[in-house]
Amino acid sequence: MSLLQVFFYVFLPLAAKFLSALAADGTITDVDAITNAGLDDTFNPLKELVKDSLAKQEKALAAVQVVITQIVIQTSKLMPLCACLYFLLVVLLSYF
Repeated sequence: MSLLQVFFYVFLPLAAKFLSALAADGTITDVDAITNAGLDDTFNPLKELVKDSLAKQEKALAAVQVVITQIVIQTSKLMPLCACLYFLLVVLLSYF
């Protein structure tokens, strides 16, 4: 059993008893709002927004990687030409 499983095994029943006691006392009037179902109702739309945002970010990152790869390929094709031009420039400047 992992530590997280032990935590939930031990503390979830205590949490339910604690919430029941607070509800019986009148301290908490809306127990459903702070239970798992209530929290799911609150946070599920946020989970969907995060999931959609992550998918968009991954798609954008993939597009950027494709563009960078194309730039590297094109640049590597130009490197020999640039080296030749630089060499010619150095030779020409040595005559002056």
